Amino acid sequence: MTVNRPDMFRWRVVSLDWVTQQRTTTEVWSSDVSGAIHTAVDTMRCPVSTIESVTCHTGRSVHIDKMKSSTNAKFFRGYIQALGFTGHSIVEIARTLERDYDEPAFECSGDFDENWDVWAEIEDVIADVDLLHIWSDIEGFFYLLDQQPQAVIEEVEARLEEAGTDFCFTRQGQGAGFWDGDWEHGDELTKISKSFSTVDMEVLWEEDEDGKRVKEVYFYG
Repeated sequence: MTVNRPDMFRWRVVSLDWVTQQRTTTEVWSSDVSGAIHTAVDTMRCPVSTIESVTCHTGRSVHIDKMKSSTNAKFFRGYIQALGFTGHSIVEIARTLERDYDEPAFECSGDFDENWDVWAEIEDVIADVDLLHIWSDIEGFFYLLDQQPQAVIEEVEARLEEAGTDFCFTRQGQGAGFWDGDWEHGDELTKISKSFSTVDMEVLWEEDEDGKRVKEVYFYG
């Protein structure tokens, strides 16, 4: 029997079999999402790439704060920069009038600091479960990375922010990524990234005489 310690949280992990389209659910105790994924993979005997969702029943906001201060923070910065660039931004009035308004959620790629204010607004609105989904994908990447030769791991560790950006671009099938010749172990990192499905973040803005602000965030993937 598992004992519920104060530093442990209960996680609901759902795995989707892409062939049969059947979902399998298990609940595990873990102090963090990485541990939850590892335990669920061992329990359900499924590849980490089939993990569809990881939901924390208690202490979610505390856990997210812990992850922000983790060693993966640089990777997260790079990943969010690319996610914002590949995501979509739409002003509410354009959606109401059914006009095309397909712009990136972030204005440029390559410098997360330039988009920090936008991300701060998004983070205030995005659902906890979607933010947790982002982090679980990152943890899943590192779970698969840990199974690679040490040279592959060290290359990522030396370029964490770039790796986060290229992980997102590669899984999304963008025109740049691990495969474009800038990584010594690009083939291995591309294979890891392609085991994750594509995702999309749509940011809905409302605009009036006082300016433009984030109203809602939709996360698909």
